[in-house]
Amino acid sequence: AGNVYLAGRAGRALATSAGAMVTGAQLGTQDGGAYLMKIDRVTRAPVVSTFLTVPGSRSATPNTQWCRDVFRDADTTPYAIALAADGSVYVAGQANPGDMPATPGAATTPDVAFRDAFVMRVNATGTAGLFVARFGGADNDRATSLVVEPDGNVLVAGKWLDKGGVWH
Repeated sequence: AGNVYLAGRAGRALATSAGAMVTGAQLGTQDGGAYLMKIDRVTRAPVVSTFLTVPGSRSATPNTQWCRDVFRDADTTPYAIALAADGSVYVAGQANPGDMPATPGAATTPDVAFRDAFVMRVNATGTAGLFVARFGGADNDRATSLVVEPDGNVLVAGKWLDKGGVWH
């Protein structure tokens, strides 16, 4: 339809839309967080602007190793977005162990020490997360691309930096 969708990290001063799933004020003392934005093709103004998660909303005991130096990036970050036929938006990336809890019934990893790959579905208005799934092993993992197939299946690709364990 010509709209533009953006996902990334922003400071908590990012203006969020009315009814946003997470506002900058909800980030507490955090400097910023992962966000999703939709820019209208006609007005060229944001019509959806929301943060995706509240840091520390999942119980965790982060590992001080954080990540091998080559892959050092310690923030919850979206890396890919895809639009579904109903206007909802899928976002994929990496989530810190204390961020972005999985929704009941969705795939999740029991790992609470390392960043995991995530896939999140947000409704078309940016006012609610429809589900969050987390994937990972005993190290840091990241989803870097995704596609929503015509039948609604979601395909995800990325990196898995496990130390030889099983991917949950």
